[in-house]
Amino acid sequence: MNRSSIRRKFGVQSILAAIAISTVAVFPSAPAAGDGAADEPAEVRAIRQSLAYYEQADWDNWVLLFAEDGMLHSVMRDPFQGREALKKRMIEFHHGIGIEEGTMELHIRNIGKVADDVAIVERLDSWVQNGTRREVPAVGVFVFDENGLIKVWREYYDLATLQKAMTP
Repeated sequence: MNRSSIRRKFGVQSILAAIAISTVAVFPSAPAAGDGAADEPAEVRAIRQSLAYYEQADWDNWVLLFAEDGMLHSVMRDPFQGREALKKRMIEFHHGIGIEEGTMELHIRNIGKVADDVAIVERLDSWVQNGTRREVPAVGVFVFDENGLIKVWREYYDLATLQKAMTP
């Protein structure tokens, strides 16, 4: 089977997740998003905290985990850079698609540090929109600066799966 046929059969996201999982010191997802074990790398604890703030829609604290010029890039869309732009985008996004308050859940499947300044999390994101529970798998790749703040957060998900999940 050549690379092209592997990509068609399994999808790029599955391949990325498999590579990430095979090279990561994986930590169980048992702790809640913000409750990582003290022996986890600081980057893993920062991701758990970021996801906890995200679930709570606590954008004021969420953006403080980013460097001043930090960036969030959902790879199928244009990136957002800087704390104010990140906060504004998340508020607009959540209100725009009608996520019901308090229903966002980011279920960690696998999480780990893969390099000095890089950590990866595989998740199943779940929320209620228009009275219906929606779910989409995602992989986040986090790059940290020298102060332990998020410099870049890249989100990988299948756009067709996301669009299908968001369709009434």
